[in-house]
Amino acid sequence: MARPALNRDTTVCISLSGRPSNHGIKFHNYLYEKHGLDYLYKAMTTTDIEGAIAGVRALGIRVSRLLSR
Repeated sequence: MARPALNRDTTVCISLSGRPSNHGIKFHNYLYEKHGLDYLYKAMTTTDIEGAIAGVRALGIRVSRLLSR
């Protein structure tokens, strides 16, 4: 079953990591779909951690994990 299109009710969850992997992305999104949740999980990296955190807070994005290198 394909994930429904993103909309204003979709909850975006992210993790910030020095080296994000696809395993966590697939795992989170599989469970969200299995439980019928309108959530999308993305793993991201940044060289400006303070700026990234400020942006995440400003956008109201939930952070699942914050990992350093």
